[in-house]
Amino acid sequence: MPSLFWIIRQAGLVAASTVILFVPFAGSFIGVLWLDEPAPPGLILGATVILTAVGLLKGSARTQHQSADGPQRGK
Repeated sequence: MPSLFWIIRQAGLVAASTVILFVPFAGSFIGVLWLDEPAPPGLILGATVILTAVGLLKGSARTQHQSADGPQRGK
């Protein structure tokens, strides 16, 4: 449990919580690659939605982190 708190302190709460979104994506990916399960269009659409959500959340967390630090000089 202490490692979870370290991740939250280093990456922020929003970025650390996005890890939960990767669980179904990783399970489906492993199933398709190693178990030769089919990849229907719904699975591909779901994976796209998950990756898009993670990208949006990571961008939002980065923006919030920068605004909390104040104006960046020289950038």
